[in-house]
Amino acid sequence: MKKLLFALFSILILTGCSSRSPENSEEYSDSEVTVETTAVTLEAIVKSNKNQKYDFEVSDDSIKIIADGGALQTINGDFSVLTEYSSPTTLIDTEDYNFDGYNDLFVPTKFYEDNSEGVYYKFNSDTGRFEIWQELNRIGHVFHFGDNNTLVYNAKNPAKNSYESFEHIWSNDELILCRRTVTFIDKESNSACTEVYSVDSDSNETLIETIKRDLNENPLDFD
Repeated sequence: MKKLLFALFSILILTGCSSRSPENSEEYSDSEVTVETTAVTLEAIVKSNKNQKYDFEVSDDSIKIIADGGALQTINGDFSVLTEYSSPTTLIDTEDYNFDGYNDLFVPTKFYEDNSEGVYYKFNSDTGRFEIWQELNRIGHVFHFGDNNTLVYNAKNPAKNSYESFEHIWSNDELILCRRTVTFIDKESNSACTEVYSVDSDSNETLIETIKRDLNENPLDFD
């Protein structure tokens, strides 16, 4: 089952650093972000950010960000996928993705079985505003947090009937791919096999570990 897959991911050891991840084909610009007139002070905005005290008003073509009763800014775009849900505001993630002490935004625009894609907005503490984040948007997948301040996303590879995990680390405001893991079914040994690769600065991969689980004892379903 998928729980076993992610259990396999969790026992792998972080190593090395590498080149940038494959880029997202979509591009976003700051023209999609507009600022609302508000009486909320910069100090109050920054404090709200640290405390994650945001409310959102979501429509098909905009998201209004609200804090301390004031409208801070409006993000324009196609958010109709969110309004298909009864509680669209719960789909917006507020996390500190670059570990600078301020919370950023991830707004999903596409949902898949095991992943989602969307747009990242970085919080600028000097202006109190969220800005288009090109460095994360070139990848565009939803990240979760790994060990040692890393960002990880998982994706299914239907062509190879496998799951892949991509782990990244920050270096001078650039997100670097450090490790890739692949989990697949080895039919010859009837086992779930996880291969762990470190990736160097030239994008060369080195197999550093292989883990196998007997499917007779621990069935794993990729369907």
